[in-house]
Amino acid sequence: MQLRHVRTLLTPQYGRKSYMVKGMAFSPDSTKIAIGQTDNIIYVYKIGEEWGDKKVICNKFIQTSAVTCLLWPAENIIVFGLAEGKVRLANTKTNKSSTIYGTDSFVVSLTSNVSGKGILSGHADGTIVRYFFDDEGSGESQGKLVTHPCPPYALTWASSSVVAAGCDKKIIAYGKEGHIIQTFDYSRDPLEKEFTTAVTSPGGQSVVIGSYDRYGA
Repeated sequence: MQLRHVRTLLTPQYGRKSYMVKGMAFSPDSTKIAIGQTDNIIYVYKIGEEWGDKKVICNKFIQTSAVTCLLWPAENIIVFGLAEGKVRLANTKTNKSSTIYGTDSFVVSLTSNVSGKGILSGHADGTIVRYFFDDEGSGESQGKLVTHPCPPYALTWASSSVVAAGCDKKIIAYGKEGHIIQTFDYSRDPLEKEFTTAVTSPGGQSVVIGSYDRYGA
């Protein structure tokens, strides 16, 4: 019964007859949820603090191409990637969106650092781009960090490294300025599939990578 209720919650009005949900993220206070869709729309739902609270759409951001991924790193700020290569910001307070930076390559992944004040985007051409809202005195550079050997669908930002992986079945840990720290090669393992997702622990010390039917730290 709860599953049916959640499914109803996540079925908004839409422009096209069919679409895929490509990204979901809770607000930092967990009272809202953002849904990114391939029909070029991001919906933000107010879900409340209790299960029985009324669920309503409180924001709607229409884009020029399909939303491919999103995250919600800070209050009122949703960061998302588009199929046309742009990384954009949606402000839930002003109900407006703006471009943070643009590239010529499909955005396949987004992640933030532990504080939520820096983001990384992974692109179909292998490029990984870094951007800071506030570098917190780290002095780390912005812009293109590195070109990964394949599209980094699995991308995460740990406290001391950036970890990326994809269809070549290799996991690479990069240092703060893009140099390779360590490589784990699973390409000769016949049971391994491409890597598709990655996540860092809240403290930034551990990373978990997921593939078709496996995950490991």
